[in-house]
Amino acid sequence: MGNARERMADTYENTKQTMSSASDKASTMAQNAKDNMAESMSYGRDRAANAYEEGKQKINMASDMMSEKLYDAKDSMGGAMEYAKDKANNAYDGTRERMKMASQRTYDVKNKVKGAMEYGRDNAGDAYYGAKEQMNVVGDRAYDA
Repeated sequence: MGNARERMADTYENTKQTMSSASDKASTMAQNAKDNMAESMSYGRDRAANAYEEGKQKINMASDMMSEKLYDAKDSMGGAMEYAKDKANNAYDGTRERMKMASQRTYDVKNKVKGAMEYGRDNAGDAYYGAKEQMNVVGDRAYDA
């Protein structure tokens, strides 16, 4: 029976060592899995943080670019508005000068027409009085004859 006891003790010892070895191996594998999981999570967190930072930078760049484009557009519109204002002022000034000249010419024409009518009236009056005088002279001669 001694042999069976020794074999049983050996089997127990072998089983105990195998179980201890399996337990150590499982513990190591669990630790490795935990470490790998921690590394993966850290890597994932880093990637997410980097993605967030990159997205934030891109949004800021896009915002800055849009702001610059809007400023350029505003500046261009300001220049265009200034140009249009100058053109409108020049057109107004030009039109005002032309209207002033037209008014002056109208006044000059009115005075010339007035002068011509006075001249015509004076000539017509002179012609009338001349013709009347002539007829009186002719009439007096005819009466006297």
